[in-house]
Amino acid sequence: MEFFETGKEVIKTIKSHGKEAYFVGGFVRDLYLKRESLDIDITTSATPEEVMTYFDAVKNTGKKYGTVTVIVDDFKFEVTTFRQDGEYLNNRKPEDVTYTLSLEEDLKRRDFTINAIVIDENEQVTDFVGGIQDIENKVIKSIGNPNKRFTEDALRML
Repeated sequence: MEFFETGKEVIKTIKSHGKEAYFVGGFVRDLYLKRESLDIDITTSATPEEVMTYFDAVKNTGKKYGTVTVIVDDFKFEVTTFRQDGEYLNNRKPEDVTYTLSLEEDLKRRDFTINAIVIDENEQVTDFVGGIQDIENKVIKSIGNPNKRFTEDALRML
């Protein structure tokens, strides 16, 4: 749980600069299922440039897509700005992204409902798309049109 506690500190640091920040994705899903996960993603209203000023060790791992990796105590946290995706190229990556200040808009661009649940550093849950209900019902649903989601990124089928 040291990884999770360190992640909470990353979120608190981002929030101390007046920005929003939440755990998101598979880590949150696995936490809900009481499974161990060492892949923590954080979504935030801060831009990559802003995040890079908040921490001593940050790698530019996908700034084009709004993503940087924050390294704290040998733990790596992928931090991505709230965004909307442009057209996808080669069924894998968006051609471009547009930042948004809306957490809900960011979550609606994600792949599956079970991966679009967020929690904050106080473990308060936000679920705009019914991901918790889908976990409880043991259902995997895409967000929006499944054909569109799988066309955007073919790896989602796996």
